[in-house]
Amino acid sequence: MTEHRKAVKNRKRDLEAHHEHVHHYDNQAIAGGVFVVNQAVTFRSPLRTSRTVHARDQRGAAALVEHCLSEMRNVAERSDTSGYGLEAKCFIVVDMDNEDLASTNYVERPPAPLTGDPLNYDSFLQRICSVYERRFT
Repeated sequence: MTEHRKAVKNRKRDLEAHHEHVHHYDNQAIAGGVFVVNQAVTFRSPLRTSRTVHARDQRGAAALVEHCLSEMRNVAERSDTSGYGLEAKCFIVVDMDNEDLASTNYVERPPAPLTGDPLNYDSFLQRICSVYERRFT
């Protein structure tokens, strides 16, 4: 996501619409959502002639990621076959300027969710497995 503040509300709505669609089709289905955010200070989009500047420095980029993380925490989550929300959700942070691809990193330090955080990728997988086991075994 290159335009964090403008796009985060739309991605939140996309995830909520996704679970509504999945659960309308089958209330037993497990709906999961993955939100990937780029914390690079700059980004070269193939759709633009110039580099996009997300923030003045790494601290500013981290603040944008924290804003997006806060929005993801507000996406509804459910634990049963009734109710509203995703069964599992996670938040992944990358650092990719789309120019020096070899320097692309998967971020495992704050502001990315750390091990034990419900939005960490490992927690996401554990949650899906747990819900699957309860519903289908």
